[in-house]
Amino acid sequence: MLYLSTFFERHRDDDCRQRLAARRISKITLPLQDALFLNPVTTAPRIRDRFQVNFRTAQGAIDDLVGIGVLREITGQRRNRAWMADGILAVISGTVSEG
Repeated sequence: MLYLSTFFERHRDDDCRQRLAARRISKITLPLQDALFLNPVTTAPRIRDRFQVNFRTAQGAIDDLVGIGVLREITGQRRNRAWMADGILAVISGTVSEG
């Protein structure tokens, strides 16, 4: 967990936030990005409930993060979809080296 928190502190304001700064984003996009470090697999209903927003706002934040490559849809369905933050999972599993 210490390694993950170190990675998070080093990268939370880097590339992803710079790419988001050039876009009009949902009010929960940045907090969602931070929350993905606790649970890198998520759904729109989970986000809706966690941030107490409507489904459209939750989906908008997901779309923002999909647009910059932070999240990837993993079910291949049109309904009941789930998204994964591959980069965060790679750090957790130790398959990414800093350098």
